This record gives sequence, C-alpha cells and structure tokens, in this order.
Amino acid sequence: MQALPLPPDRFRLVLQAESNRPILLSDEDIRGGWKKLLPELARVLPEPYPVYDPQEERVLQWGYPVALSDGLRRINSQLGALIDRETRFRLEVEGADQRAVTAARERWSASIRMLLGNALLNDYGRGFVEILLLLISAQIQSVLRAVPRMVRQLRGTSVDGEKLQLQLAARLCSMVVRAFSMAADEFRTLVDSPTRPEASPLMGLLFRDPLLLVDAFPPEAPERLGTMLAGRFEAKVEELLKAAVAAEVPLKELLRERREIRGLLEEGCPGEVEARSFRLLQPGLLRMLEASGILLSLGLSREQAHLLRLLGLHLKAVEIVARLRKSILPIARAENGRMTLMRNRRNIEVAASTRPLDFAVKGVVETTVFRYGLIYDLRDFSEVMEEIRKRGRQAEESALQFMYIFQGKTQEIARRRRLRFEKFLGDGAFLTSRRASRALTAALEIQAVYTELKDRGFPFSKGMRVAINAGHYHLLPMRSSSSGRPEYEFFGHSIVELARLSTGKSTREVQQFAQMLVGRGYDAERVEDFLRPLMEVRGGRSDGIKRPFPAYLDPHGELINEGIVLSFNFIGELEEELGPIRLAVGSYDALRWLVLDLNENISVGLRFLGTARLKGLEPMELVEAVRWTHQDVEVLEEKKDLKVLLRRLSRGSSGGPRADAVSVPENLVVATYRDDRRKRNWILGQYRHSDGVLLHALKIPLEIPEAEAERPIETWLFENRVELARIYEALLRENSGRAIPISRFSSMKDVVTCFLAAPHRSLS
Repeated sequence: MQALPLPPDRFRLVLQAESNRPILLSDEDIRGGWKKLLPELARVLPEPYPVYDPQEERVLQWGYPVALSDGLRRINSQLGALIDRETRFRLEVEGADQRAVTAARERWSASIRMLLGNALLNDYGRGFVEILLLLISAQIQSVLRAVPRMVRQLRGTSVDGEKLQLQLAARLCSMVVRAFSMAADEFRTLVDSPTRPEASPLMGLLFRDPLLLVDAFPPEAPERLGTMLAGRFEAKVEELLKAAVAAEVPLKELLRERREIRGLLEEGCPGEVEARSFRLLQPGLLRMLEASGILLSLGLSREQAHLLRLLGLHLKAVEIVARLRKSILPIARAENGRMTLMRNRRNIEVAASTRPLDFAVKGVVETTVFRYGLIYDLRDFSEVMEEIRKRGRQAEESALQFMYIFQGKTQEIARRRRLRFEKFLGDGAFLTSRRASRALTAALEIQAVYTELKDRGFPFSKGMRVAINAGHYHLLPMRSSSSGRPEYEFFGHSIVELARLSTGKSTREVQQFAQMLVGRGYDAERVEDFLRPLMEVRGGRSDGIKRPFPAYLDPHGELINEGIVLSFNFIGELEEELGPIRLAVGSYDALRWLVLDLNENISVGLRFLGTARLKGLEPMELVEAVRWTHQDVEVLEEKKDLKVLLRRLSRGSSGGPRADAVSVPENLVVATYRDDRRKRNWILGQYRHSDGVLLHALKIPLEIPEAEAERPIETWLFENRVELARIYEALLRENSGRAIPISRFSSMKDVVTCFLAAPHRSLS
C-alpha cells in the first residue's frame, strides 16, 4: 500500500511565508528545528489554522483568524485613548488630567482581564490564551508605533519619542501581567479549582522586554538589542554582543582558510554557519566551536560562549513569536454573511465557513459548523467477529490483514477526496467534507473497494451501509491529546440523523437482540437462523431486487439501507455546488434513475426513495445512490430542480415492496391551513361521518417544494398520497393522536380539507 504523505508543518508554512528576512533563525530552524531548541515554547504554541478561499479549494493563508468584532474594536479604541492620555500627561500638555489617565488604565485593564478570563475558561487545550497574548501584543505594538509622531506634533521635536515609547510599553507590560494574575484568580474561584492557571511562557517573552512591544521584530543593531535585553540577563548584554561582533572577524578568516573545518561545522550545525547576522549567537555553532577547541582563538571564553548560547536561544524564541504575531488574521463579517480577510490594506474574500476567534464573546469561537457528513457501517460486524474467533487464530490474523487493507484504502480515498476522518465507530467510520460532490464520490469509491475485497475473501461480507447528509454539527472541544492538537467530538441533531440513515430502524432492534444472544454464548448461526423470519418480516425485502447494494422503504415507511442513502437536503446542496450539469435518465434493476456526472468520469444514479420515519426524528425524504456504469441513458433537455425530477421519476415505482403495498384508507382526511406566520400546517386523521370528527389526528411536518408550489394542492396530494399514508401509519404506531372536529378548520386561513384517497373530494 502506498504510504500517505506526512501532514504539513503549519509553523513552517507561516515562518516561510513571513516577508521579512530572518534575523537569527536558520533554514533548519524554520523547517522545524526550533522545536528541539525550544521545547517549552513548542509545547504551548497553538498550530496555525488554514483560511480557505470562498470555494474552499485552496488555503489562502495560514495563521490565527480573529474576528473584527465590535467588542474587540471597542477594546482597541480603549487602548488608543489610554496611550493618547498617557502621552499628553507625561509631556505635561495643558489640560492633561491624572484622573483621566487612571480611569483609562482601569477601563483597558478590566477589558484585558475579561478577555483573558474568557480565553482561560474556553481554552480546553486549544491555545486560546497564547493566541490572545499574540493579539494583545500586536495591538500594543500597532498603537505605540504612533507615539513618536504624536510627540513631534505636541513638542515640535521627536527627541523623547522613542524613550517615551519604551516607558509606555513597560507600563502596558505590567498591566497585562497583573490582568492575567487577576483573571487566573477569578478562573480558579469560578471553576472551584485548588490551583490557579500558570502563566504561559509566552507571557514572559512578550511582556517582559518592552522593546518587543515597540518593534515588530527583534532589532539588528547591537546597541538597541542590548537595550531590549537589559535586566533579563545579569551579564552586561552590550559587552557580550561586542565580543560576539569582534569574534566574527577571525571566524570569517578561519572559515575561508580552513575548508575542512567549515565542512565539519556545516555538517554539525546545518544552516547556522551561513546565518545572515549574529552568527556567534547560534547555539549549535557555539557548541561545535567549543567542542573543537576553536573558541579561545576567536577571543571568547567558555563563560561568554555559555551566555551567548542563552542569549541566542532567547532571541530565536522572540523572533518566532514576533513572526507568529504577524500571522494574526483579522476577519470581518458583512451583513450578508460574507467573510473577508483584511491583509495589506486589501479585503480578500474567504470561505463562509471560517470560524474566527472572538475573545470578547462567550465561547470565543462558534461551535456550530456546516459539514457534509458520511458514515459507513459494516453489517453484522459483531456476529462475523464471533464466527472468526471460533475458527481460530489463523482466521483472526487473516481478518486483521483484510481489515488493514480495507482501512488503508478508505483512508487513501478520504485523503484524495479531502474528507476529514473524525472517528472510528467500531464497525465503520465517520468522515466529514466541505464539498458535497467529494463526499458522494468518496462513498461510491468506498463501496467499490468493499466489493473488490469481498470478491477476494473479505470476511465481513454481509454488506455495507453508507449514509450522507448535509447539516450543522456542534463541535465539543476535548483536552489535547499527546500530539498537542485539540480534539473535537461531534454532537447534535445532524450526527443522530446520520446514524439513523446508516442503520434504518426496522431491523436494528432485532440485530441488537441478536448481538446480546451471541454475547451470552449462543451460537451465532443458530441465532441468525432463529431470527431470520423476523428480520425478513421487519425488513420487507423484495425478492425482485437484483442490485447488490439496495436501499428502499418497507411497507411501513421504515428505511432498509443496504447501500448508499442521501438526505434530501444534501441533494439541494449538491445541485447548487455542481451548477448547470448534464442530466440523463437511465434504467437499472427495473427502476428509473436520474444520472449525473460528478468528476473524473464517475457518474451517479439517484432515485427518490420517499419519506421515511426514523426513530426519534421527523419524517425525512431520502434518496438512494448507486455508481452508474450503464451506457444506455436518455439525456434530458430540461434543467429543472433535481428534487422535482427525482420525485417525478419515482412515481409508479418504489424499488422495494410495491408502491401500492400500503393502501390509502377511504376515511383518511388531510387538513391543511396557514398559521399567523404564513406557515402551512398539515393534519391527518380518520374521519367519522356520524359527527364530523377527525379521530387519531396527527400534525405532520411537511413542506411542498418551491418548484411545485404553483400547482394545485390537490394535485400534489394525489401524487404523494401513498407517501403521506405511510407517514401517517408510522406516526400512529408511536402516537395515538387526538380528536378534532372538522368544523374547527373552517375559520383557518387558506384552508383545504379533503379525503387523501381522492383529494378533489373536499369535505367543505
């Protein structure tokens, strides 16, 4: 099996993309070597996120998307007001007020404390605190940049501008550190924890050296660098840097004259020998020079080399953080829902599914995502496993090898079709996609792989079910795994819907009962023989079905899925994604199918199944999908709604039990009317002629498709009468309904009351 490519190093993508040339970082550092040099920093830094283009085909930018929300704008304005008041007060401008400065400090400090508390509360190992610290640092650096110009305007000279910048930066550093301490105490009280959260290593890097809040990157001038690091190292940094600069001269001569030494150094510390500046701050190069006894000839002592190594490691960390700070991606959301990335004074449209972080709101990030979900499920997995166990170790080893091949092939399909693996489900897996066509193509290919392996002896040969839907999923963040990446658990209605589509309902309870018996020690074959009649009655499978992976509704309107089932709203999303396409009609297994091309010469046949009643869910309209390999098709000239075409093709044939297997009772009445919100409501019940009462009346969630809304309701009811009768019968098994006098509907708006078997027979 072909090995899957390693996932990209997201940090490398960001570090390489930064336009500024590296100051101290070597090529080896940018490729990922910094993680070994700075393991503590690598442990806490969150991986950058991808931001996709509107079609979600390619990554526009890697970084940390942050919402340009009203809350964050307000806090940034507070910072601007604070710097303005601080500057005027320190320059003793007329009208400057100490109380106004104090109030501005308190407002901004309280806001930062709120942001940090929100990040702590919703972090769950996702690095929210670190991203927020990068954001705060970037905002401070942006605002402080204007201080020299402000000083020049107020004083007519910029002599004290840079000095004042550093003073203000030092003040803001202490305010952020204090705000975090207060937020950590509040967090400990709120969650009733015995310990308070520790400050991130990023706090010390960003808010201990004021100059990093003034300059976008570490300065290259030794004297300015010395100012930045003053107080962090006990040794005099300026003297150390002068010694390093002086040692550059003999080092250059040595590398030019002794090529063998140059080769040894380049092999031992790749990239550091060719560093553009501060070469004698490179930790690996210093270590190699010390080990080879060259330090003394360069005029450096071992103590100086040790201090220079520490200084170099610190500066590498500072430069990495400064570059990541430049990767804060401001995202704006328009009223129409469009998302734009503000970059280099340009607005670049990005995918609507982008979820920027907003530290000013509860939760920080939107938990709901729209995805195309896919579940595949191997039938009777537990029973087959029990049979394999009884056949002995060799059978188990063979099954394991087959399963390894199957999983490898499905993972390769998911990678090629850009589906994201979410989790294994024991006898299957749950995948998600951002594109409808990719999810459907992957389902067809996974089914083909299963067929191929089944022909080669795959022991799990009793069938495979596949279900695809389109919906909103909720993401529950989990604590980070050992890999350091956050993990998410999907939950909500859409995952329940997908699970029901992959199993149906009719035979599920019988299968669970069979699994319980096998688990208690009963022979699997005897259990299967004993329960087969019940399974066939519940399943209602038709002997006329020839296709290998069928899906259909039984006489009770319950789903039997042995192939690929799609939710009806998925069809609408697929049509919108594909745009104008070639449509055709073909025949297969005595059924008519709507045929369309997906991509790479893969065609799919679609067939409307009808409305199914799934356990715990409202009635759902479903579609069956098969890979289309037949040549004889009739191309359609009309390009109408896929849903309408699927419904029209389905009339007169159900593909499972006969369409008329469920008769429409003569006394079954449908009443439909509009409520105060203009929404159409539907009631079905059994009409009692003696007193004009609907017995066992049930409200049914239905909606006439927009493409058929112009047709008379009676026509639509007649064409869908069997489906409606099925839905009513399924609902009636779970709810006996209530009695409603038919006269109650006379006062309703836009009301229609008629017999379902003959809708043109109105009760009114």
